[in-house]
Amino acid sequence: MGTFLLILFIVFVAIPLVRTLWAVYKAKRQFDNFRRQATEAFGDRFGGFGAYANSNSGPSRQARTHRRGKKFMRDVGEYVSFEELPPRTDRCELPPRNIPAEPQIEDAEWEDIR
Repeated sequence: MGTFLLILFIVFVAIPLVRTLWAVYKAKRQFDNFRRQATEAFGDRFGGFGAYANSNSGPSRQARTHRRGKKFMRDVGEYVSFEELPPRTDRCELPPRNIPAEPQIEDAEWEDIR
């Protein structure tokens, strides 16, 4: 009886657990590989920090986040002046139109199914 329970445990618990953990490990490895390739190709655009991306050496986290600056300088751009618009009213200046109501269109007659 104990051997039978051990076989059931291995088949229904241990093997699926090991397969799931292996799939998670492979996905993490692929993602780390992609991140490394993207960092090498595009630099800091994907949030990597070159040689400091996966190591504890190098600049501190505060210094690394400080390195990311504004995209545009303060003197780039132009001033846009705004003007106030008069408040809207619910009234319309046009005379009311008489639109005749159209009859309802029926595609099919209602039939109870029993």
